[in-house]
Amino acid sequence: MNELIFPELASIQLVMRSAAGSEPLRLGGVVFAVRLIARSKNDYTLAPLVSDPTGVVTISREACECLVDADHDSGLMDYAGVGQCSSRVEIRHLSGAEVERAADARRKIWRRLLRGEDRIFRSIDELITLYDRAPNARLSVSSPPLRPTWNGSSLHPSYQYVIDRVAPT
Repeated sequence: MNELIFPELASIQLVMRSAAGSEPLRLGGVVFAVRLIARSKNDYTLAPLVSDPTGVVTISREACECLVDADHDSGLMDYAGVGQCSSRVEIRHLSGAEVERAADARRKIWRRLLRGEDRIFRSIDELITLYDRAPNARLSVSSPPLRPTWNGSSLHPSYQYVIDRVAPT
């Protein structure tokens, strides 16, 4: 099946590798994005998706649909329907610079919640604060992005995302 089907609920556990193996990294606020790869026109970038205090990023079908609506509402790109996207997606954390640019864009360009975001966030201030507090700039990651297939074969997939180092605050 090559059709993109959002999982009901995907989860990503942040982990750090050590000599003893990998251990969960309890770090909240890390901002992630899911890239939907379009077969024509432009890719979708579904963000922000954020880790909770236990270091788990949950990605619900509802959140994905809301963020697709936000991409459309931004008017920034020309998109084909989500049904035209590959079932192969890319999931990665945003760099510190990307988080900073996102916060800046929300302060200067899109100064209101976009359609879809208003079902996730209470206000634009909440969204900007999320970006401002994100620890992404402190992370060192050498692993490639996650590249799962979302074709409906697993409605509750779980993944691990390896963080090499977290710089002190």
